[in-house]
Amino acid sequence: MPDFFQDLDSALDSGDPIPALRSFAEELRANGRYDLLFDIRGMIARLELGLPPIWNEPAATFPAELRPKYDYAIFAAARETGESYLNVGNIPAAYRYFRAIGELEPVVAALEDLNPESPPAEQLEDIVAIALHQGLHPRKGLELILDRHGMCRAITAFGMYPVEKDRQASIAMLVRALHREVVECIARTIQQREGAAPEAHSLAALIADRDWLFGEFEYYVDSSHLVSVIPYCLEPADDATLALIDELCEYGRHLSPNFAFKGSPPFEDGYVDYQHYTRAVLGRDVETHLSHFRGKIARDQAAGSPIDSAQLLVMLLARIERYQEALDVFQEFLRNEDQAYLRCPGAIELAHGARNFARMQEIARQRDDVVAYAAARILSGMEPKKATG
Repeated sequence: MPDFFQDLDSALDSGDPIPALRSFAEELRANGRYDLLFDIRGMIARLELGLPPIWNEPAATFPAELRPKYDYAIFAAARETGESYLNVGNIPAAYRYFRAIGELEPVVAALEDLNPESPPAEQLEDIVAIALHQGLHPRKGLELILDRHGMCRAITAFGMYPVEKDRQASIAMLVRALHREVVECIARTIQQREGAAPEAHSLAALIADRDWLFGEFEYYVDSSHLVSVIPYCLEPADDATLALIDELCEYGRHLSPNFAFKGSPPFEDGYVDYQHYTRAVLGRDVETHLSHFRGKIARDQAAGSPIDSAQLLVMLLARIERYQEALDVFQEFLRNEDQAYLRCPGAIELAHGARNFARMQEIARQRDDVVAYAAARILSGMEPKKATG
């Protein structure tokens, strides 16, 4: 370890402190002391502006005419320090400097390129905090948790933090990981029983005609993981992710009642009900699955409260872009409910999706919504005119 005090004395003895400090800064860089490098760069900036090496006065007394040049120098020093830390793979240290100047793109890029197996153990929690808790790259944070701590902790972390950025990609990653875990465990069981590894790789094909896999106490992944992940099908997701969730539902339907998924209405029988939902969205025998949820509305209406099941059907119809049907359901069962407490799209939004601008105007008038009314009038005028004669 160099004797920085001796080196600094030698440099400063030469006379002008600015070139001496510049030379010392290069020595700090060469020895990886980027924290000290930033401080010395700041000192150089102050001296170059004719200020004392340390500014101890209140910030309000800093000469206003020097502020732009000083800020430029400090930003450059922070950028240099952050880049130096990134070059040696220290993302947490780099983050502190880039955050201070509001330039987070280099940290996001470093997280994107990060191999889950590469962060040193002492950096892992800080990197996860930056990626997931601070929201710079939630998917990478979850990937790191999955790799180092497993599915249980990843699901918990995703549910604890309001992940918005890369949310769909994060959900897809959790679904893929859980599906892979089930497939691998069942494949091993089949190989042990049948003496050869199964040729099939899809979960549906593995469990087909193998009822012996599902005894009273047999399961192949923690059921709480299924209960946590499957409901994410209600959020926007690509067809590949929905197809995997559908397979997880099919697997769950084969489990014994000991591992039943008892959810909240209208998903009381979770594996069955969510599979109806995923298959409708995937376009598989859509009318059958819509009828399943229409039946729930009829049941709940007879019991006096069809709100939850009606909302679900509205959401589903809107998701498959059958807006007029969704609007009809909304108007029949939900028109008198306070929109602020509903999870599904509202009547005006549904009328807009259906391009039923006359109905949109009518609803807007009823709700005293002049903005929506104006939009509907304008949109109606923009509709192509039908040819006559």
